[in-house]
Amino acid sequence: MKHIKMDGITRQYMYGSTPWMVGKILLQQRSKNKDVFPLLWDVSVAGHIGAGENIKISAVREIEEEIGLSIQPVALQKIGIYKSEHKHSDTLIDCEYHHTFIAELKIPLHALQKQESEVESFKLISIDQFKNEITEVLKNNYVPHETAYYNTICTEIMKRLHQ
Repeated sequence: MKHIKMDGITRQYMYGSTPWMVGKILLQQRSKNKDVFPLLWDVSVAGHIGAGENIKISAVREIEEEIGLSIQPVALQKIGIYKSEHKHSDTLIDCEYHHTFIAELKIPLHALQKQESEVESFKLISIDQFKNEITEVLKNNYVPHETAYYNTICTEIMKRLHQ
């Protein structure tokens, strides 16, 4: 489904169901055919919330569509809502609230199935490596989220590892 976001009106967006394994974070490379940030790495499955759709149900749907992972809503742990504004061009402006979740990845990387129109590739990297790489987001080919957003994800995952 193609979403047109040219008017700068702020919309609700399910962004950031970040799967992780012990000490590692799942990254997905955006498809080369994406309108924005093609081939850049991101920490999360993302998508628009359908009209009247529950946010967690939206997250579960997007996770299954994009990476082929079946997950129950109870497995999603909400870590925040973040306002994001990005002007890609004069005619493409994203203004969104990102409802952000994390979830433990309990299957091996090779068992995931990418949605070709959304995902080019997957990789698991250590959280320490990720923290080092996000200090230079563009150099390391990451979607240019605020560093604080990336740091929050790392902090929240680390909290759960030490529980």
